[in-house]
Amino acid sequence: MLLNQEVPRDERTNFFIYIFSRVSLNIGDSIYNFAISFFILYETGSSLDFSINIVISTVVALIFLPLSGVIADMGNKRAIILIGEFIDPLILTGLFLYTYQFGFSLGAIYLTTAIMTVTSAFAMNAFQTSITELFHKSRVQKVLGYTSSFINASGMIGPVAGGMLSGLFSFEWIVLGFAFLGFISAVMDFFLKFDLYHDENDYAEQSEEDQGGFKKLRKDLKIGLDFVLNHSVFRPLILYLMVINFVGASLSILPSKMLVDALNFDSTVVGLLYTAFTSGAVIAGVVVGNMKNWKNPLLVSKRASIITGIMVTLLIIPIYMGGSDIWKILIIAILFIAVNMAVDFINIPVSTFYQQTIPQHIKGRIISMITIFSMCIMPMGTVLYGFLYDLNSYIWINLASGVGMVIATFFLFKPKVISESKRMTEAIREETEEEVGN
Repeated sequence: MLLNQEVPRDERTNFFIYIFSRVSLNIGDSIYNFAISFFILYETGSSLDFSINIVISTVVALIFLPLSGVIADMGNKRAIILIGEFIDPLILTGLFLYTYQFGFSLGAIYLTTAIMTVTSAFAMNAFQTSITELFHKSRVQKVLGYTSSFINASGMIGPVAGGMLSGLFSFEWIVLGFAFLGFISAVMDFFLKFDLYHDENDYAEQSEEDQGGFKKLRKDLKIGLDFVLNHSVFRPLILYLMVINFVGASLSILPSKMLVDALNFDSTVVGLLYTAFTSGAVIAGVVVGNMKNWKNPLLVSKRASIITGIMVTLLIIPIYMGGSDIWKILIIAILFIAVNMAVDFINIPVSTFYQQTIPQHIKGRIISMITIFSMCIMPMGTVLYGFLYDLNSYIWINLASGVGMVIATFFLFKPKVISESKRMTEAIREETEEEVGN
Protein backbone atom coordinates (compact mmCIF):
# COMPACT_ATOMS: atom_id res chain seq x y z
CA MET A 1 0.00 0.00 0.00
CA LEU A 2 1.18 3.52 -0.79
CA LEU A 3 0.14 4.70 2.67
CA ASN A 4 2.16 1.99 4.43
CA GLN A 5 4.77 3.34 6.84
CA GLU A 6 7.40 1.33 4.97
CA VAL A 7 6.97 3.67 2.01
CA PRO A 8 9.27 6.71 2.42
CA ARG A 9 7.49 9.76 3.79
CA ASP A 10 8.53 11.93 0.86
CA GLU A 11 7.01 9.43 -1.57
CA ARG A 12 3.76 9.34 0.40
CA THR A 13 3.73 13.15 0.31
CA ASN A 14 4.33 13.05 -3.43
CA PHE A 15 1.36 10.71 -3.82
CA PHE A 16 -1.05 12.96 -1.88
CA ILE A 17 0.08 16.08 -3.75
CA TYR A 18 -0.02 14.32 -7.14
CA ILE A 19 -3.55 12.97 -6.60
CA PHE A 20 -4.89 16.29 -5.28
CA SER A 21 -3.28 18.19 -8.14
CA ARG A 22 -4.57 15.84 -10.86
CA VAL A 23 -8.09 15.75 -9.40
CA SER A 24 -8.29 19.57 -9.12
CA LEU A 25 -7.11 19.99 -12.68
CA ASN A 26 -9.40 17.26 -14.01
CA ILE A 27 -12.51 18.74 -12.35
CA GLY A 28 -11.69 22.15 -13.81
CA ASP A 29 -10.98 20.64 -17.21
CA SER A 30 -14.29 18.72 -17.19
CA ILE A 31 -16.26 21.82 -16.24
CA TYR A 32 -14.47 23.91 -18.86
CA ASN A 33 -15.00 21.35 -21.64
CA PHE A 34 -18.69 21.10 -20.77
CA ALA A 35 -19.00 24.88 -20.76
CA ILE A 36 -17.17 25.15 -24.10
CA SER A 37 -19.53 22.67 -25.79
CA PHE A 38 -22.63 24.18 -24.16
CA PHE A 39 -21.90 27.82 -24.91
CA ILE A 40 -20.62 27.25 -28.45
CA LEU A 41 -23.81 25.36 -29.30
CA TYR A 42 -25.93 27.88 -27.38
CA GLU A 43 -24.36 30.96 -28.98
CA THR A 44 -23.94 29.64 -32.55
CA GLY A 45 -26.24 26.63 -32.81
CA SER A 46 -23.53 24.98 -34.91
CA SER A 47 -22.04 21.57 -34.15
CA LEU A 48 -19.39 22.37 -36.78
CA ASP A 49 -18.08 25.28 -34.68
CA PHE A 50 -17.78 22.91 -31.73
CA SER A 51 -16.04 20.22 -33.79
CA ILE A 52 -13.50 22.77 -35.06
CA ASN A 53 -12.40 23.29 -31.46
CA ILE A 54 -11.78 19.54 -31.12
CA VAL A 55 -9.91 19.41 -34.42
CA ILE A 56 -7.65 22.29 -33.36
CA SER A 57 -6.79 20.47 -30.13
CA THR A 58 -6.02 17.20 -31.93
CA VAL A 59 -3.95 18.71 -34.75
CA VAL A 60 -1.90 20.98 -32.47
CA ALA A 61 -1.19 18.06 -30.12
CA LEU A 62 0.02 15.85 -32.99
CA ILE A 63 2.31 18.65 -34.20
CA PHE A 64 3.93 19.42 -30.84
CA LEU A 65 4.05 16.00 -29.18
CA PRO A 66 7.28 14.91 -30.93
CA LEU A 67 9.05 18.09 -29.83
CA SER A 68 7.65 17.76 -26.30
CA GLY A 69 9.24 14.32 -26.01
CA VAL A 70 12.65 15.63 -27.03
CA ILE A 71 12.42 18.60 -24.66
CA ALA A 72 11.34 16.35 -21.77
CA ASP A 73 14.42 14.17 -22.27
CA MET A 74 16.78 17.12 -22.72
CA GLY A 75 15.50 19.57 -20.13
CA ASN A 76 14.52 20.03 -16.50
CA LYS A 77 11.22 18.15 -16.20
CA ARG A 78 10.15 20.04 -13.08
CA ALA A 79 10.68 23.40 -14.79
CA ILE A 80 8.81 22.28 -17.93
CA ILE A 81 5.83 21.13 -15.87
CA LEU A 82 5.64 24.20 -13.65
CA ILE A 83 6.07 26.67 -16.52
CA GLY A 84 3.36 24.92 -18.53
CA GLU A 85 0.96 24.70 -15.59
CA PHE A 86 1.43 28.34 -14.56
CA ILE A 87 0.99 29.57 -18.15
CA ASP A 88 -2.45 27.93 -18.50
CA PRO A 89 -4.16 29.96 -15.71
CA LEU A 90 -2.68 33.12 -17.22
CA ILE A 91 -4.06 32.23 -20.66
CA LEU A 92 -7.46 31.48 -19.14
CA THR A 93 -7.41 34.74 -17.22
CA GLY A 94 -6.73 36.49 -20.52
CA LEU A 95 -9.74 34.72 -22.06
CA PHE A 96 -11.85 35.79 -19.07
CA LEU A 97 -10.81 39.45 -19.46
CA TYR A 98 -11.37 39.43 -23.22
CA THR A 99 -14.80 37.79 -22.95
CA TYR A 100 -15.80 40.05 -20.06
CA GLN A 101 -14.84 43.13 -22.08
CA PHE A 102 -15.87 42.18 -25.62
CA GLY A 103 -18.29 39.26 -25.22
CA PHE A 104 -18.28 35.66 -26.44
CA SER A 105 -15.75 35.06 -29.25
CA LEU A 106 -15.08 31.83 -31.15
CA GLY A 107 -11.71 33.17 -32.28
CA ALA A 108 -10.60 33.77 -28.68
CA ILE A 109 -11.72 30.27 -27.69
CA TYR A 110 -9.91 28.65 -30.62
CA LEU A 111 -6.72 30.57 -29.83
CA THR A 112 -6.95 29.59 -26.16
CA THR A 113 -7.45 25.94 -27.12
CA ALA A 114 -4.41 26.02 -29.40
CA ILE A 115 -2.10 27.61 -26.81
CA MET A 116 -3.27 25.37 -23.96
CA THR A 117 -2.85 22.28 -26.15
CA VAL A 118 0.79 23.27 -26.72
CA THR A 119 1.50 23.79 -23.02
CA SER A 120 -0.36 20.58 -22.17
CA ALA A 121 1.72 18.60 -24.68
CA PHE A 122 4.94 19.69 -22.97
CA ALA A 123 3.74 19.55 -19.35
CA MET A 124 1.92 16.21 -19.58
CA ASN A 125 4.75 14.50 -21.44
CA ALA A 126 7.25 15.74 -18.84
CA PHE A 127 4.89 14.52 -16.09
CA GLN A 128 4.64 11.05 -17.61
CA THR A 129 8.41 10.76 -17.93
CA SER A 130 8.77 11.79 -14.26
CA ILE A 131 6.52 9.10 -12.79
CA THR A 132 9.39 6.70 -11.99
CA GLU A 133 11.33 9.59 -10.41
CA LEU A 134 8.40 10.68 -8.27
CA PHE A 135 7.55 7.10 -7.24
CA HIS A 136 9.53 3.90 -6.97
CA LYS A 137 9.18 1.57 -9.96
CA SER A 138 7.82 -1.21 -7.75
CA ARG A 139 4.85 1.02 -6.82
CA VAL A 140 4.04 2.46 -10.26
CA GLN A 141 1.14 0.00 -10.77
CA LYS A 142 -0.53 1.15 -7.54
CA VAL A 143 0.06 4.83 -8.33
CA LEU A 144 -1.49 4.49 -11.80
CA GLY A 145 -4.39 2.43 -10.43
CA TYR A 146 -5.34 4.88 -7.68
CA THR A 147 -4.75 7.87 -9.95
CA SER A 148 -7.11 6.42 -12.56
CA SER A 149 -9.73 5.80 -9.88
CA PHE A 150 -9.58 9.31 -8.43
CA ILE A 151 -9.48 11.03 -11.82
CA ASN A 152 -12.45 9.06 -13.12
CA ALA A 153 -14.37 9.75 -9.91
CA SER A 154 -13.70 13.47 -10.33
CA GLY A 155 -14.76 13.09 -13.98
CA MET A 156 -18.25 12.25 -12.75
CA ILE A 157 -18.38 15.54 -10.86
CA GLY A 158 -17.25 17.71 -13.77
CA PRO A 159 -20.24 17.38 -16.14
CA VAL A 160 -22.74 17.71 -13.29
CA ALA A 161 -20.99 20.78 -11.91
CA GLY A 162 -20.56 22.13 -15.44
CA GLY A 163 -24.27 21.79 -16.14
CA MET A 164 -25.19 23.56 -12.90
CA LEU A 165 -22.64 26.34 -13.33
CA SER A 166 -23.61 26.93 -16.97
CA GLY A 167 -27.13 27.63 -15.80
CA LEU A 168 -25.99 29.98 -13.02
CA PHE A 169 -23.02 31.85 -14.47
CA SER A 170 -21.93 33.31 -17.78
CA PHE A 171 -19.11 31.72 -19.78
CA GLU A 172 -16.34 34.08 -18.63
CA TRP A 173 -16.88 33.33 -14.93
CA ILE A 174 -16.68 29.59 -15.55
CA VAL A 175 -13.39 30.21 -17.38
CA LEU A 176 -12.11 32.15 -14.36
CA GLY A 177 -13.08 29.24 -12.10
CA PHE A 178 -11.06 26.84 -14.28
CA ALA A 179 -8.12 29.26 -14.12
CA PHE A 180 -8.33 29.22 -10.32
CA LEU A 181 -8.33 25.41 -10.17
CA GLY A 182 -5.43 25.31 -12.63
CA PHE A 183 -3.49 27.72 -10.42
CA ILE A 184 -4.13 25.52 -7.36
CA SER A 185 -2.86 22.49 -9.28
CA ALA A 186 0.30 24.34 -10.34
CA VAL A 187 1.00 25.50 -6.78
CA MET A 188 0.57 21.95 -5.46
CA ASP A 189 2.95 20.58 -8.11
CA PHE A 190 5.55 23.11 -6.97
CA PHE A 191 5.96 21.04 -3.80
CA LEU A 192 6.46 17.69 -5.56
CA LYS A 193 9.92 16.17 -5.16
CA PHE A 194 10.87 15.30 -8.73
CA ASP A 195 14.31 14.02 -7.74
CA LEU A 196 13.13 11.42 -5.25
CA TYR A 197 14.27 8.52 -7.43
CA HIS A 198 16.32 10.47 -9.93
CA ASP A 199 19.50 8.64 -10.92
CA GLU A 200 22.14 10.35 -13.05
CA ASN A 201 23.21 6.91 -14.31
CA ASP A 202 19.88 6.69 -16.15
CA TYR A 203 21.01 9.61 -18.28
CA ALA A 204 24.63 8.51 -18.73
CA GLU A 205 24.05 7.44 -22.34
CA GLN A 206 22.43 10.77 -23.15
CA SER A 207 25.25 12.79 -21.57
CA GLU A 208 27.78 10.99 -23.75
CA GLU A 209 26.01 12.19 -26.89
CA ASP A 210 26.88 15.43 -28.61
CA GLN A 211 24.46 17.98 -27.14
CA GLY A 212 23.57 20.36 -29.95
CA GLY A 213 20.18 21.68 -28.82
CA PHE A 214 17.68 21.89 -31.65
CA LYS A 215 20.34 20.97 -34.21
CA LYS A 216 20.00 17.38 -33.09
CA LEU A 217 16.18 17.50 -33.04
CA ARG A 218 15.83 15.32 -36.13
CA LYS A 219 18.22 12.74 -34.71
CA ASP A 220 16.38 12.70 -31.38
CA LEU A 221 13.02 12.21 -33.06
CA LYS A 222 14.48 9.37 -35.11
CA ILE A 223 15.72 7.68 -31.94
CA GLY A 224 12.19 7.59 -30.54
CA LEU A 225 10.66 6.43 -33.81
CA ASP A 226 13.29 3.73 -34.38
CA PHE A 227 12.80 2.42 -30.86
CA VAL A 228 9.06 1.84 -31.19
CA LEU A 229 9.23 0.54 -34.77
CA ASN A 230 12.15 -1.87 -34.31
CA HIS A 231 11.54 -3.18 -30.81
CA SER A 232 10.17 -6.73 -30.63
CA VAL A 233 7.57 -5.76 -28.00
CA PHE A 234 6.87 -2.07 -28.58
CA ARG A 235 6.21 -2.45 -32.32
CA PRO A 236 3.26 -4.84 -31.84
CA LEU A 237 2.24 -2.84 -28.76
CA ILE A 238 1.93 0.34 -30.86
CA LEU A 239 -0.18 -1.46 -33.47
CA TYR A 240 -2.29 -2.98 -30.69
CA LEU A 241 -2.95 0.46 -29.17
CA MET A 242 -4.02 1.76 -32.57
CA VAL A 243 -6.58 -1.06 -32.86
CA ILE A 244 -7.80 -0.48 -29.30
CA ASN A 245 -8.21 3.25 -29.86
CA PHE A 246 -9.95 2.71 -33.19
CA VAL A 247 -12.52 0.31 -31.71
CA GLY A 248 -12.61 2.37 -28.53
CA ALA A 249 -13.94 5.28 -30.56
CA SER A 250 -17.22 3.39 -30.69
CA LEU A 251 -17.49 3.70 -26.90
CA SER A 252 -17.53 7.50 -27.21
CA ILE A 253 -20.47 7.38 -29.62
CA LEU A 254 -22.56 4.27 -28.94
CA PRO A 255 -23.75 5.08 -25.37
CA SER A 256 -25.46 8.37 -26.28
CA LYS A 257 -26.68 7.01 -29.64
CA MET A 258 -28.15 3.91 -27.99
CA LEU A 259 -29.63 5.61 -24.93
CA VAL A 260 -31.09 8.70 -26.62
CA ASP A 261 -31.84 7.66 -30.19
CA ALA A 262 -32.49 3.91 -30.04
CA LEU A 263 -34.06 3.55 -26.58
CA ASN A 264 -35.44 7.08 -26.09
CA PHE A 265 -34.48 7.36 -22.42
CA ASP A 266 -34.91 10.74 -20.75
CA SER A 267 -31.97 12.88 -19.64
CA THR A 268 -32.11 11.71 -16.00
CA VAL A 269 -31.74 8.05 -16.97
CA VAL A 270 -29.00 8.89 -19.45
CA GLY A 271 -27.11 10.79 -16.75
CA LEU A 272 -27.37 7.90 -14.29
CA LEU A 273 -26.16 5.39 -16.89
CA TYR A 274 -23.22 7.60 -17.82
CA THR A 275 -22.35 7.67 -14.12
CA ALA A 276 -22.43 3.87 -14.11
CA PHE A 277 -20.15 3.87 -17.17
CA THR A 278 -17.58 6.08 -15.41
CA SER A 279 -17.86 4.13 -12.16
CA GLY A 280 -16.48 1.08 -13.98
CA ALA A 281 -13.12 2.84 -14.33
CA VAL A 282 -13.27 4.00 -10.70
CA ILE A 283 -13.80 0.43 -9.50
CA ALA A 284 -11.05 -0.91 -11.77
CA GLY A 285 -8.58 1.69 -10.47
CA VAL A 286 -9.22 0.72 -6.85
CA VAL A 287 -8.90 -2.99 -7.69
CA VAL A 288 -5.61 -2.43 -9.54
CA GLY A 289 -4.26 -0.34 -6.68
CA ASN A 290 -4.90 -3.16 -4.21
CA MET A 291 -3.57 -5.99 -6.39
CA LYS A 292 -0.10 -7.48 -6.12
CA ASN A 293 2.33 -6.29 -8.77
CA TRP A 294 1.73 -8.03 -12.07
CA LYS A 295 4.38 -10.47 -13.21
CA ASN A 296 3.50 -9.65 -16.80
CA PRO A 297 1.38 -6.50 -17.36
CA LEU A 298 0.90 -7.12 -21.10
CA LEU A 299 -0.59 -10.54 -20.40
CA VAL A 300 -3.16 -8.79 -18.20
CA SER A 301 -3.89 -6.36 -21.05
CA LYS A 302 -4.23 -9.24 -23.51
CA ARG A 303 -6.81 -11.01 -21.36
CA ALA A 304 -8.68 -7.77 -20.67
CA SER A 305 -8.67 -6.99 -24.39
CA ILE A 306 -10.36 -10.31 -25.19
CA ILE A 307 -12.98 -9.62 -22.52
CA THR A 308 -13.47 -6.09 -23.89
CA GLY A 309 -14.02 -7.46 -27.40
CA ILE A 310 -16.71 -9.78 -26.06
CA MET A 311 -18.30 -6.95 -24.07
CA VAL A 312 -18.38 -4.69 -27.16
CA THR A 313 -20.47 -7.32 -28.99
CA LEU A 314 -22.84 -7.60 -26.02
CA LEU A 315 -23.38 -3.87 -25.50
CA ILE A 316 -26.11 -3.63 -28.11
CA ILE A 317 -28.26 -6.44 -26.63
CA PRO A 318 -30.62 -4.02 -24.77
CA ILE A 319 -31.56 -2.41 -28.10
CA TYR A 320 -33.04 -5.67 -29.37
CA MET A 321 -34.36 -7.22 -26.16
CA GLY A 322 -37.95 -6.98 -25.01
CA GLY A 323 -39.19 -6.39 -21.48
CA SER A 324 -39.58 -3.32 -19.33
CA ASP A 325 -37.28 -0.30 -19.33
CA ILE A 326 -36.22 -1.16 -15.76
CA TRP A 327 -34.64 -4.41 -16.91
CA LYS A 328 -32.98 -2.68 -19.84
CA ILE A 329 -31.57 0.03 -17.59
CA LEU A 330 -30.23 -2.58 -15.14
CA ILE A 331 -28.57 -4.62 -17.89
CA ILE A 332 -27.09 -1.52 -19.53
CA ALA A 333 -25.65 -0.37 -16.20
CA ILE A 334 -24.00 -3.77 -15.66
CA LEU A 335 -22.61 -3.82 -19.21
CA PHE A 336 -21.34 -0.24 -18.93
CA ILE A 337 -19.54 -0.95 -15.66
CA ALA A 338 -18.05 -4.18 -17.01
CA VAL A 339 -16.79 -2.77 -20.30
CA ASN A 340 -15.16 0.27 -18.69
CA MET A 341 -13.52 -1.93 -16.06
CA ALA A 342 -12.14 -4.10 -18.86
CA VAL A 343 -10.83 -1.05 -20.73
CA ASP A 344 -9.01 0.15 -17.60
CA PHE A 345 -7.45 -3.30 -17.25
CA ILE A 346 -6.04 -2.71 -20.73
CA ASN A 347 -4.80 0.83 -20.18
CA ILE A 348 -3.24 0.63 -16.71
CA PRO A 349 -1.11 -2.49 -17.38
CA VAL A 350 0.13 -1.00 -20.67
CA SER A 351 1.06 2.25 -18.90
CA THR A 352 2.72 0.30 -16.09
CA PHE A 353 4.74 -1.72 -18.59
CA TYR A 354 6.17 1.21 -20.50
CA GLN A 355 6.76 3.27 -17.36
CA GLN A 356 8.86 0.45 -15.92
CA THR A 357 10.68 -0.75 -19.04
CA ILE A 358 11.42 2.29 -21.24
CA PRO A 359 14.96 3.62 -20.57
CA GLN A 360 14.65 6.87 -18.61
CA HIS A 361 16.91 8.93 -20.87
CA ILE A 362 14.63 8.41 -23.91
CA LYS A 363 11.30 8.00 -22.12
CA GLY A 364 9.94 11.37 -23.25
CA ARG A 365 10.52 10.61 -26.92
CA ILE A 366 9.05 7.11 -26.67
CA ILE A 367 5.94 8.21 -24.77
CA SER A 368 5.34 11.02 -27.26
CA MET A 369 5.57 8.51 -30.13
CA ILE A 370 3.18 6.12 -28.36
CA THR A 371 0.73 8.99 -27.83
CA ILE A 372 0.98 10.13 -31.46
CA PHE A 373 0.30 6.67 -32.88
CA SER A 374 -2.58 6.19 -30.41
CA MET A 375 -4.15 9.58 -31.18
CA CYS A 376 -3.83 9.59 -34.96
CA ILE A 377 -6.30 6.75 -35.44
CA MET A 378 -9.01 8.09 -33.10
CA PRO A 379 -10.47 10.83 -35.35
CA MET A 380 -10.83 8.32 -38.17
CA GLY A 381 -12.58 5.86 -35.85
CA THR A 382 -14.87 8.55 -34.46
CA VAL A 383 -15.98 9.70 -37.91
CA LEU A 384 -16.45 6.13 -39.20
CA TYR A 385 -18.45 4.91 -36.20
CA GLY A 386 -20.54 8.09 -36.23
CA PHE A 387 -21.46 7.37 -39.86
CA LEU A 388 -22.08 3.65 -39.32
CA TYR A 389 -24.24 4.07 -36.22
CA ASP A 390 -26.44 6.51 -38.13
CA LEU A 391 -27.29 3.50 -40.35
CA ASN A 392 -28.74 1.79 -37.24
CA SER A 393 -26.99 -1.52 -37.97
CA TYR A 394 -25.79 -1.86 -34.39
CA ILE A 395 -25.52 -5.62 -34.25
CA TRP A 396 -23.26 -5.96 -37.31
CA ILE A 397 -21.09 -2.98 -36.37
CA ASN A 398 -20.42 -4.19 -32.85
CA LEU A 399 -20.05 -7.81 -33.86
CA ALA A 400 -17.40 -6.87 -36.42
CA SER A 401 -15.67 -4.55 -33.92
CA GLY A 402 -15.62 -7.07 -31.08
CA VAL A 403 -14.45 -10.00 -33.21
CA GLY A 404 -11.88 -7.80 -34.96
CA MET A 405 -10.53 -6.66 -31.60
CA VAL A 406 -10.12 -10.23 -30.35
CA ILE A 407 -8.44 -11.38 -33.57
CA ALA A 408 -6.07 -8.38 -33.54
CA THR A 409 -5.18 -9.08 -29.91
CA PHE A 410 -4.22 -12.70 -30.63
CA PHE A 411 -2.35 -11.68 -33.79
CA LEU A 412 -0.33 -8.84 -32.22
CA PHE A 413 0.20 -10.27 -28.73
CA LYS A 414 1.63 -13.58 -29.87
CA PRO A 415 3.17 -15.93 -27.26
CA LYS A 416 6.65 -14.76 -28.29
CA VAL A 417 5.74 -11.11 -27.58
CA ILE A 418 4.15 -11.97 -24.24
CA SER A 419 7.18 -14.05 -23.23
CA GLU A 420 9.56 -11.22 -24.09
CA SER A 421 7.46 -8.67 -22.18
CA LYS A 422 7.54 -11.01 -19.17
CA ARG A 423 11.33 -11.25 -19.41
CA MET A 424 11.58 -7.43 -19.51
CA THR A 425 9.27 -7.07 -16.49
CA GLU A 426 11.16 -9.69 -14.49
CA ALA A 427 14.46 -7.94 -15.24
CA ILE A 428 13.05 -4.69 -13.87
CA ARG A 429 11.65 -6.45 -10.80
CA GLU A 430 15.02 -8.05 -10.04
CA GLU A 431 16.67 -4.68 -10.47
CA THR A 432 14.27 -2.94 -8.08
CA GLU A 433 14.57 -5.73 -5.51
CA GLU A 434 18.34 -5.28 -5.57
CA GLU A 435 17.90 -1.54 -5.04
CA VAL A 436 15.61 -2.15 -2.05
CA GLY A 437 18.06 -4.72 -0.68
CA ASN A 438 20.93 -2.27 -0.94
